[in-house]
Amino acid sequence: MTKHNWQTKIFDREIGPIRPPNEFDSLLIRVIRNCPWNRCAFCPLYGQEKFSKRELQDILREIDEISRAITKIIDISKNLETESYRNFKYRGNPQLGSKISQETVRELYYKDRELSRIAFWLYWGGKKVFLQDADALVIPPEELQVILNHIKYKLPTVTEVTAYSKGRTLAKRSLDTLQKLRENGLSRIHMGLETGSDTVLNMVNKGVTKAEQKQGAKKAVQAGFTLTQYVLLGLGGREYSSEHAKETSQVINAASPSFVRMRTLSISPNTELHDLVQQGKLTPLNDDEIVQEKREIIKNIDTSSFLTCDHRLNLLENLKGQLPEDKEKLLLKIDAYLKLNKEERQNFQLGRRLGFYKQFKDMERDSLYDKVKSIQNKLKQDGISIESVVEQQKQKLLM
Repeated sequence: MTKHNWQTKIFDREIGPIRPPNEFDSLLIRVIRNCPWNRCAFCPLYGQEKFSKRELQDILREIDEISRAITKIIDISKNLETESYRNFKYRGNPQLGSKISQETVRELYYKDRELSRIAFWLYWGGKKVFLQDADALVIPPEELQVILNHIKYKLPTVTEVTAYSKGRTLAKRSLDTLQKLRENGLSRIHMGLETGSDTVLNMVNKGVTKAEQKQGAKKAVQAGFTLTQYVLLGLGGREYSSEHAKETSQVINAASPSFVRMRTLSISPNTELHDLVQQGKLTPLNDDEIVQEKREIIKNIDTSSFLTCDHRLNLLENLKGQLPEDKEKLLLKIDAYLKLNKEERQNFQLGRRLGFYKQFKDMERDSLYDKVKSIQNKLKQDGISIESVVEQQKQKLLM
């Protein structure tokens, strides 16, 4: 049996704190540190961390090191295959010349965490790269083009490169500049729309206007990017819920993004938005009101976009469909929840937040329903507000 040299540490790679949920199978390459704006009233993510741009040569060197690491990982995977009679589960990309086993990812996890991350990426095909952190397009376009070309040269299995960008950043870039970035391999933009309301944008200090949101998104689509816009349900509170819903759908209709992803606001302590609530200037929406706001936005989207609510903070997490074709189906699913009596809606809210229910139809399983009902009754007997328990559980999901 071959004795492995597990002193495999090739380098320490710099990785930022966040990626979009659907980029789980992407290789993370950090091109900027933290957020160039970092003043949004609802966002605690970067705290007091300062923004900085990474040196171009450091990024290129890191890509070179990843390329060398791939060769090492493939060798380890081949050796593990010959040393064991177990039937491993393999995935990968034919271009690699060898598939990567789950066993390789597991072994490396305990020996070299960085190689394990790259092995996991290879296991899922080695096709996607996500450029971190909050707004990668703020770096000079000529530098970004060099990075994209180096990825293409050193990581030839990559077919998709994605990044976050702000509406204002996109609006400032010329269409020609964006088209060149698209031609050089940047394929998808994740844009935090949050809201289309100037009133709410100003209140939460988003640093962008409705007009810039529209302009930036339209430019991204015209340049050929796959655009994903994120909507933050509840951001306007009760005071501006109607305006938030109406004007958000207007921006979506103007841009016609490929994807609309809905997220539910959960207000973190130590944020300016939390201060507004404490001062009585903003009233948070409860789960029922969030669902009603979601319904209003969907009802008013008239463009072709795929809508999904794939985040654990969303009460109706499995709600998804192609708009406008699936609009009626989506509205019917929402209405099925809203038509429940208060007791049943609270049962679903409690079951979702405590982890008993994943989707609406889970309430039909008597064993689950009875467990949640028992907890519901106990809370009532003890005089504990179910809504307060639901909110506490939502806060835990942010930790």
